[in-house]
Amino acid sequence: MSQFISPNLQESITQRFALINNSFRTGVTPAAVVSCKDGILLVTFNGHPRIPKIKQVGTGVAFVSVGEDRDRRRIYKAVLSNYLSNAYLIRSPGDPTIIEEIKDGMADVIAARFKDIFSSDYFSAEFILASLGRNTKSDLMFKISFYGQVIDGGSVLLIPDILKNEDPSRKQKAIFEGVDFKQLDFRSSFKVVCPEVGVSSVLDGVEVVTLSREILISGNENNVYHRLRHDEVKLWLE
Repeated sequence: MSQFISPNLQESITQRFALINNSFRTGVTPAAVVSCKDGILLVTFNGHPRIPKIKQVGTGVAFVSVGEDRDRRRIYKAVLSNYLSNAYLIRSPGDPTIIEEIKDGMADVIAARFKDIFSSDYFSAEFILASLGRNTKSDLMFKISFYGQVIDGGSVLLIPDILKNEDPSRKQKAIFEGVDFKQLDFRSSFKVVCPEVGVSSVLDGVEVVTLSREILISGNENNVYHRLRHDEVKLWLE
């Protein structure tokens, strides 16, 4: 049975969508997450480096968000809490259950908050969660929009979805058409995606994190997550 939504309610939802979407167009720098040969690469431009957009969630699991600072922090805390509350469970190696549960749970919460026009407690932010696997096929990535839409996987994800095109994947496919990230290392992947997230030759504010597949396979799990230093990013940009 389909749910009836009154015209006035639908209009209010449409207005809320337009409000957030317009704020993203004028005030949000995008972020990109790439699954490549070396592992998973997370890149963004951050004008407030004391408030990182990219954060660690668990071993080989990282999070990046864009949007309002308060909402980004709230979403990260919810994702982290969800992950930690499930991390103690005994699971098979590579079991994606935790990531799938986080995806479904967060999508439901964000969508419900967005549609509740009687409350202003919605999220003006979007995020990507990425989990490193032992090969590119076992990498897990998804993004959730400010209205609760989920887009899974592929080799690259961009946020926010502020495209004029109604099909959010069409422009992304066009940008990276012909690029086989599975054959690229971190640095090569960085050079492909950095123009799309506002990174050129300017170092200040560039935020880059890698999840290394080689280190994961070696068993040194504590060092899989690496935030690049200023000099490392400079070398990549040369």
